[in-house]
Amino acid sequence: MEWFKNNYLPNQEDWTKWDASPTFAPVELLKKAPKAWLGICELDILKAEGIEYGQKLQKAGVEVEIKVYPGAPHPILGMDGTFITLIVWKKLLLTYYLCSQGKFSSYFSVMMSLKPSSVLQVGRNLIADAGYALTRAFEESS
Repeated sequence: MEWFKNNYLPNQEDWTKWDASPTFAPVELLKKAPKAWLGICELDILKAEGIEYGQKLQKAGVEVEIKVYPGAPHPILGMDGTFITLIVWKKLLLTYYLCSQGKFSSYFSVMMSLKPSSVLQVGRNLIADAGYALTRAFEESS
């Protein structure tokens, strides 16, 4: 993430401007936001920022639904069966490496517990929920 931040926002003073991240938007601006549905991946490096943004919207009086998808990594919407197979191989390599180093982390244990079919199902659920939220938004606006 640091690489992306440094390349998209090379001036450090821009890092906390609201047009770089809605998390930094002033309350007056957040109050003007429409209802929101936020689908957040549990294993996303941006998970905390997504939840924080949703909570800021709620504090500003905006109706927000925040849903965290368990076991979902950041790129879940771009994943397919081939990509999932790569994750299984990655798990095996991580197991070997971490065991040889005597290291173990909670992230690793979550990743190791994932089954390819469960990740794909979480992705299907996220897409279905997003479609439902979009349908509701269009119905309410007409």
